[in-house]
Amino acid sequence: MRRASGDYCRLATVLAAQQQRQRNIRRRAMDHLHREREHASVTLQAIADAVVTFDTTFRIQYINPSASMLLGPGHHSVIGQNVRQLLRLGHEFARPGDTDPFTQAMQIRDNVYLPDSSYLTRSSGEKLLVEGCVSPVFDQQTRLLGAVLTLRDTAPRASTCWRHWKPASARLRQHEQELARVARINTMGEMASGIAHEINQPLSAIVSYCQASLSLLAEEDPDLPLVCRAMQSAAHQAQRAGQVIQRLREFVSKRNQHQSLLDPNQIVANALALLEFELQSHDIHLEQYFSDKLSAVYADNIQLEQVILNILRNAIDAMESVHPWGRLIISTEQDATRVRIMIADNGPGIATALQDKIFDPFFSTKPNGMGLGLAICQTAIDNMGGQILASNRPSGGAQFVIDLPALTTSTAQAVAGEQVS
Repeated sequence: MRRASGDYCRLATVLAAQQQRQRNIRRRAMDHLHREREHASVTLQAIADAVVTFDTTFRIQYINPSASMLLGPGHHSVIGQNVRQLLRLGHEFARPGDTDPFTQAMQIRDNVYLPDSSYLTRSSGEKLLVEGCVSPVFDQQTRLLGAVLTLRDTAPRASTCWRHWKPASARLRQHEQELARVARINTMGEMASGIAHEINQPLSAIVSYCQASLSLLAEEDPDLPLVCRAMQSAAHQAQRAGQVIQRLREFVSKRNQHQSLLDPNQIVANALALLEFELQSHDIHLEQYFSDKLSAVYADNIQLEQVILNILRNAIDAMESVHPWGRLIISTEQDATRVRIMIADNGPGIATALQDKIFDPFFSTKPNGMGLGLAICQTAIDNMGGQILASNRPSGGAQFVIDLPALTTSTAQAVAGEQVS
C-alpha cells in the first residue's frame, strides 16, 4: 500500500510538471492568436470598404458596417441570406449568360475583379457605381470554404452618372487584394483559435499520461498496472480529441451549432473535470449544489461547455487576490420555463462602473486580456435562446448566471419536428 501511494505521488508530480509546461506553451500560442484576431477584426470593422464573406452555398457569414451602409436601410440582419440575391451586381456591357463573379471566383479558385462600369442596384432601384473583387478562401488542406467580396462605392450619385465611371487605378486593386488577405487571416484565425480552445486540454492530457508512463517504465521494477491505467486515460482523452475534431469538421461544413438535448448537470461536470488540476493547484474550495430535477436543455454541448469553462477560468483568476482562501460555488436550478447554471466566487467582484461593459467586445479588466471571451460567450448563449447575467454577491465576489430555456412540451415537439425534417 505504501509503495502504491509513492507511485501515485510520482505520477502526480510528473503530470503536474508536464501540465505546467503545456499551459505555458498554450498561453503563448493563444496570446499570438488573439492579437492576430483582434487586429483583423478591428480592421474589418473600421475600414470604409464593404466586406462580405459567404460560404460555398453562397450564404452570407459576415458583413461589416460599411457593407450594411452600402446596401441601404433594412439590411442589418442578412446573415444566412444568399449573397447573389442580396447584392445585385451588374455592369454596362454585360451579356446574357455571363457568370456572376461569386460563382466564377469559386469555379476558377482565384480572384475575380468586377468588370469596368460595374454597379450595385439597391432595393430602391438606385444604381451605385462600385469597384471590387471576389476572392476564394481555403483551409490548410486547400479545400474551398467560401469567398470574400470587397466593394467600394466610387460615385455617391451613381444613379445619374454611372456611365462616366473610369477604371480604378492599380493602387486600388492592390488595396482590394490586401483586404481580401486580411479577411482570409481573420477566417483562419477563427479556426485556429477554435482548434486551440477545443483540443488543447485532451492533447495536453495525452502528452502528460504518455510521458508519465515512459518515466514509470524506465524504473527497475515498473508498476505495470499503474502504467496501464495511465495509458487507458490517454486513450480516453484521444477519443475526446477525436470527437472535438469531428465537431470542427462540422463547423467547416457550416453546421456551426450542433444542438441536441443536454443534461445541464453533466455539462457542468464535464467542465469541472477539465479544470480539476487548476482548482487544486490554486487551493480553491469547490462547493456544488446540483438540482436533481432539472429538465434537459436544447443547446450545443461543445459551445455550452466552453462558456462554462470561460466563466470558471475568469473566477479562478479573480480569486488570486484571496489565495489561498478561494471559494467557488456552482449550482443549478429550474423554474417553470428556465434552467439556470450559477457560478459564484469570493473574489473582489465587478466594479460598479464596469458592470455594463464586461460583455462588450475588446473590453477587459485583465492587464493582458483581449476582451473577447465574455463577448463570445454571450453570443453563443444568445444563439441558444438564453442569456448570461452578471452581478455582485451581497457577501462579496461575482456571480454569473447562464439562463437557458427548459425543455417544455412545446420545445420538445419543435425539436422532434426539426429532427424529422
